Amino acid sequence: MLTRMLGLAVAAVCCLGLFTACTSSLPIKTLEPGPVNLGATKQLSIVSGEGRRSARETVYNKIIEQARSRGYFTVDDRSEEGIEVKIAGRTATMEGGEQGLADDTVGLRIDVLEWDASQNVRTSTKTDSKGNERTVETRMTEGEVVLAVTAFDKEGKTFIAEKEYVGKASSSDKSVSEDTVIDRAAEDAVRRMLADITPKQVTRKVRLDDDEEAMEPFIETAQAGNIAQAITDLKAYREKNPNSSAAAYNLAVLTDATGDYDAALALYDKAMSLGNKDFYSKARAACASRKAAAEALQQ
Repeated sequence: MLTRMLGLAVAAVCCLGLFTACTSSLPIKTLEPGPVNLGATKQLSIVSGEGRRSARETVYNKIIEQARSRGYFTVDDRSEEGIEVKIAGRTATMEGGEQGLADDTVGLRIDVLEWDASQNVRTSTKTDSKGNERTVETRMTEGEVVLAVTAFDKEGKTFIAEKEYVGKASSSDKSVSEDTVIDRAAEDAVRRMLADITPKQVTRKVRLDDDEEAMEPFIETAQAGNIAQAITDLKAYREKNPNSSAAAYNLAVLTDATGDYDAALALYDKAMSLGNKDFYSKARAACASRKAAAEALQQ
């Protein structure tokens, strides 16, 4: 009797969604465009910029270094070719230089608008153990760097037109120089710019259908990381059990994980026609979203 009562209690907790081990899921990784989608390009060219030369050189080097560490874009510096970039509305025109942009390259004009540091005093209130308040003054070195960025393709289409990225840094350490604080602010500005244009890898868990006991070995194989084997085994099972909605659905999830979104969507539709459950339609919608993201990165 006690065992039965415990089993019912666990089932009740599962129904409330409080016991996550009650349902099986599969993590699916996908690459999604950043807030600014540059399409299929993975090559950036810094072609020109305005502002203090030493500041521009520092920024260009940081763009190259940070892009390399992110591992998505390759960046080259063509700023010494004498290229001039003119911007009119949403169109950029590149003049001069040894050659134009390649088909798969996005050009960057980076203008350094601000490159400053200042000494400021911050005040705060602290309370001691007896409840007495006192005002504390902290002398800070604060730096700010503002970049105006224009990104455009071979045809002059602008993805970004003179958008400003503000980088800030501060330090209360007297041994830290103003130049160091400005350098950190420049890193921050470049980081914000690259975060805007760099696709990011997103992992989302998709629920599997484990209501049928026969699904257990396929799910275990997939969760162990052998997606290909799980797909092969599940296809063989479906040939003998064509009316199993769980088999069709789980095969859809596994196919979704491989990036074959068209095939996965067809399988989701099949599963929904055999026995739709609430999470079937949610998983299908998520797959459609992944397909749209993949297509956006190929434009």
